[in-house]
Amino acid sequence: MKCKLTPFAIRIVVLSMLFLLAIPVAGLAQSPAGIPYPWNRISLTDYHMKPGIGWPLQDVTPEGGLPLWVPVGAGLVGGGVIIWLLTDGDNPSGTPLELRADAANSTCGQTVMVNVLTNDAGEGLTLVNVSTISGATVNWTSSGQVTIANATTLGTFNLTVTVEDNQGQTATSTLAVTIQPAALTLTDDEFTTASGVPATGNVLANDAGVNVQVTDVGTTADGEVTITATGNLTFTPAPGFSGTTTFTYTVADQCGQEAMATVTINVQPPGCSFTTTVTSTPADCGL
Repeated sequence: MKCKLTPFAIRIVVLSMLFLLAIPVAGLAQSPAGIPYPWNRISLTDYHMKPGIGWPLQDVTPEGGLPLWVPVGAGLVGGGVIIWLLTDGDNPSGTPLELRADAANSTCGQTVMVNVLTNDAGEGLTLVNVSTISGATVNWTSSGQVTIANATTLGTFNLTVTVEDNQGQTATSTLAVTIQPAALTLTDDEFTTASGVPATGNVLANDAGVNVQVTDVGTTADGEVTITATGNLTFTPAPGFSGTTTFTYTVADQCGQEAMATVTINVQPPGCSFTTTVTSTPADCGL
């Protein structure tokens, strides 16, 4: 099989029959243009490496210098010089790199995790990059685990994932993430208080949703109403008021969904006010 030589991509390896280790000469292990990964990632068994004898080195001027390997732990005993040529040609004999699209579903404000490498084909696959989306936090690991958290925008979004195999080949695929609305359910509230005594409570205690907050509060002529964003209620009856009054409040969740509920306040009538008067009448027993 013939291999096309990549200009500016030649390494010279000095081999000995007894050498134990080959290391790059300091300062020369650099990546010339056109090489898909650094010199220090290429081993002598790499499919790009092809042996040859007598290559005309004077015709080659690689950028960044020629990487040279020298024997460590043994001398050039009975050895010789073999030139290894870094080519751009032959495909690896292993499994070709092939990526397949992935999909994940989550609800507003929740976290979803998916491994994007489980359905891909190749040898020694590593996740090297994942794009981001607005309105969510995206984290990933080299083993392929992608985590999408704190999503605040509904809809489907495409993340681009980049994968590399152990031969330095890279490919991209798509992870489609669908964020669905979470359930938002409100229950009406009812409180009872004595005349002239403020009614207190929390209107969100019986409601369900993701990170819900009170965004609007109705009014009533029968008293003063305040409700905090976290749902704490204070209703102060108007002077002399007793009976039943109502008003509404509106909440919104993390993804912008809104809902409304009603608060009913029962103000008991004041107690009877009376004054006790005692009149003494002398007794006349006819004596």
